Amino acid sequence: MMLIEPKIKGFICITAHPLGRQKSVESMAKHVIDAKRAGQAFDAAKLSHPSSSKQERRPMLREGLRALIIGGSAGYGLASRVVLGFGLKASTVNVSLERAAKAGRTASAGWYNSAAYVNMAKQAGLPCFDINGDAFDSEVKRKTIECIKKELSAIDILIYSVAAPKRKTQDEHGETLVYSSALKPIGKAFRTKTMNSKQKSIHEVEIPAASAEEIFATKKVMGGEDWESWVTLLAKENLLAPGFLTLAYSYIGPELTSSIYREGTIGEAKKHLEKTALLLNKTFAGRAAAFISVNKALVTQASAAIPTLPLYVSLLYKVMKEKNLHEDVSEQMLRLFSEKLQKHLQSRQENENEDVFIRLDDYEMRPDVQAEVKDRFLKIKDENLEQLADTKGYDTAFLNLFGFAVPGVDYQLACEENVPLSSLVE
Repeated sequence: MMLIEPKIKGFICITAHPLGRQKSVESMAKHVIDAKRAGQAFDAAKLSHPSSSKQERRPMLREGLRALIIGGSAGYGLASRVVLGFGLKASTVNVSLERAAKAGRTASAGWYNSAAYVNMAKQAGLPCFDINGDAFDSEVKRKTIECIKKELSAIDILIYSVAAPKRKTQDEHGETLVYSSALKPIGKAFRTKTMNSKQKSIHEVEIPAASAEEIFATKKVMGGEDWESWVTLLAKENLLAPGFLTLAYSYIGPELTSSIYREGTIGEAKKHLEKTALLLNKTFAGRAAAFISVNKALVTQASAAIPTLPLYVSLLYKVMKEKNLHEDVSEQMLRLFSEKLQKHLQSRQENENEDVFIRLDDYEMRPDVQAEVKDRFLKIKDENLEQLADTKGYDTAFLNLFGFAVPGVDYQLACEENVPLSSLVE
């Protein structure tokens, strides 16, 4: 038992609160269950069901599907697991690298997230399995394949939601290679406004241009190579169920952030992800369908590290909340799986639509939203920061990631930090 407080270093919190994360995951699941009961999501009449051998080969959403989620312990991956589990009664396998508690040190937020999901899923009778390890690692892939063969027989949907800073791999001689992603512009240095959330101040930052080596390494870490390897491995092991679907998550963003994002090193990696989706659809035509969900900008551990994103997100939150358009991560994934994906699949089947993009950022990219955000970005300074931007919302969302500032949790009380993850596959 210990008293747990947020300890923030740079753009990350090195502590996490198990009760806070438990309540957050429970809230996500409740939102999905309530929406389904109210008929607002997953209408059975609108779900695809196999009725012929021809239709069984088509991509489809249905209850009881089997999902493999790469990176399912936080962010969009966790929300996907919750929505698929409690919205479609899915059996889930999660692959993520998280830290257990030890010697008076809390576990990572992702560990507590997975533990909370597993506890709820088991009570609801939903099969769930967790492989704790590096998704890039061949041994982790082998263990995952063995788990699927033993417990699920095949996979209906693969979600790829990895935001790792590094990737280890081996060359043809067995030597270990380490690639580190970089958050830099390409071609020339980029100078822009950014926000110091702690000091509530605006300042300018200059980010140097990336080298060719940094561009290459970022594509190796954040591009589509590993996504392709997972799908290829599942196919090789005959684990692609009829109508197999796979989705990777991405972000495009507006002109304001394009120099550091879409036209920067991360953007190059995301473009590689797009090429991978096209390649997967060509390689596995008739057996699988690959899509990229372009999601809204949110406060995540990854986005907090990207220069100018905290300021942009704070402005975006303020504008979207004023226009009643704001969605959190679970609301985004609920709309993806109960509405957007199904419509995209139907369009693909009826019109032979080859577009791999599912635009879940449609509210964010509305012209009126972007015009207002850009106007505020040009006007913003220390004196009007809290008037024009949702700094409180940003701070709360950031703390929530680690289980802090969650309503209903008494942070003055000590709690048990050593929470078991009972679904671990050894």
